[in-house]
Parts: sequence; C-alpha cells; structure tokens
Amino acid sequence: MENEEKLISISCPICKKSNKIKVPLSILSQKSFGAIKIQVPIGACCPDHYFIAYVDSNGNVRGYEKIDIYMTTKIDIDKEKEDKFTIRKLFDIFGMYGVLNLLHAKIFNYPTYIVIDDDFNYPEYLFNSYFDRVVPERFRGDKNIQIIKKSEYDSFKLNEKGLVMDNHQHILQTPWIERLRFEESLINKVIEIIDGEEQLYVIQQNVSKFIDEVIHVVNEILPNVEAINEKDLIKTVTNDLKLSKKDKNRIKLIRTFIKRRISPELASKIQK
Repeated sequence: MENEEKLISISCPICKKSNKIKVPLSILSQKSFGAIKIQVPIGACCPDHYFIAYVDSNGNVRGYEKIDIYMTTKIDIDKEKEDKFTIRKLFDIFGMYGVLNLLHAKIFNYPTYIVIDDDFNYPEYLFNSYFDRVVPERFRGDKNIQIIKKSEYDSFKLNEKGLVMDNHQHILQTPWIERLRFEESLINKVIEIIDGEEQLYVIQQNVSKFIDEVIHVVNEILPNVEAINEKDLIKTVTNDLKLSKKDKNRIKLIRTFIKRRISPELASKIQK
C-alpha cells in the first residue's frame, strides 16, 4: 500500500476546471485524522489557481479552500543554499499551505509533528530555529516542531490538539478550523522579496505589530471591563491605536492568542 496511489477527481473552486490527481493510499488510510488536506498547486488542476482539497479516507472530496497568495516571479529553488531556509525553500519542502500552517502553529503555540520518510535529510533544529525567529523571544512558547519517522509513527503518542503534516505536502490534522488569512497576508507581503533575511524581517515586523495590538488589549482594555463584544473591541482597538479598521477575524485571532499564550480568563471577556 505504501507506494500505491488512487486517482481522485478534483475541480478548481475558482475557475471550475477539473482534473485528476494521484494521492497515496497510505495517506488515505489514516482514518484517525478524518479529512486530509491535499495541496493542489498551480498547474495540477488548472493553470492559474492554487487551492486545498479536503479528501476523506475513501478518496471522496468533501470541500475546497481557496488560497489568496499571488506570485508573479518564478521561484528558483535550485539556487537556495541547502543549510539556509527561506520562504522559497520552505515552499519547496512543505508547499505553500504547509508553510501557512507552520506559521500559525508557531505564532499561536500549537505542537507540530512532521511525519517523514527515512530519506528526509533536514534536522528538526533547522525548522525550529527558523520559526522561532518569527515571533518575539518572550512568545516563542514551548511547542516546538517534532520530526517523526514514518516507521515510528504508529508507536508515537501525538497531542490530539497538534498540527500533523508530512514531507509530501499533505496536512493530516489541524487543531483549528479557521482559514489562515493572517498568515496569507504575511506571505503576500514577502512573496516577491528575493533576500531571505529581508523576508524574515518583514514577517517579524508584522507579527510584532499584531502582538502589540494583543498587549494593548490585555493591558489597557480587558482589565477595565467585565466583558466586551467583538464589535466594540474592534472600535476601541482601532481608535486607541489609530489603526485602519479591523475586522472580526483579527479580533478572533487576538482572543485566540490571549487564550493560548496569556490568560484564558482574560480571553473569555471577549464575547461574540
């Protein structure tokens, strides 16, 4: 079963063009994960769009998710140094959607597991050292990326609230259901930047800006109220920090960050 594949019919959720892709039966057999998220890159189904297909253990497509990342320059992975990670190198290893998930897991402190083949030759410290730099030091958290060999996977105890993916660009489990719009915006800001350090700097700056908003909510708003709804919090944050108008997704992310990294009690004050 390890090398066997199944042809699955997919349809682009944007332009509706159809095609068939091959998915390993060994991935579909992981019934404990429910639907597997399959990355469909540009050219695999249609020439213009990148999206995610949700596929169940029987090979049936249960839904799609659009990815709003726009890339106009050709990425030359071959010129990347083997021992130095950039966004482009990470795309090559995990796919664009895989990188979005790794960013989300790091920012919001979820445990992450990467199931690998025996010939996968990247040590986990390289991934951890890269993603640790995404967030300020005080918020690097205690949930690091762990690499698990496929041969040891069955005996490994996974945290059921962790991100699980493999080195073939399949997302096996995510402990969140929301679309990763914040992470998409981070990648869109750096996708055309050539220099890897500059890419990382821009991501760091935007993550820090988000965390500054979180800290303002924690220190200046929530201690002064018994409860506050999302709509009022959006207005307060926008006025206090003189920001462009924030949407509900941003406030939900702020609540999630507070709950996972600062105080569940404070986070409970933010109500829908």
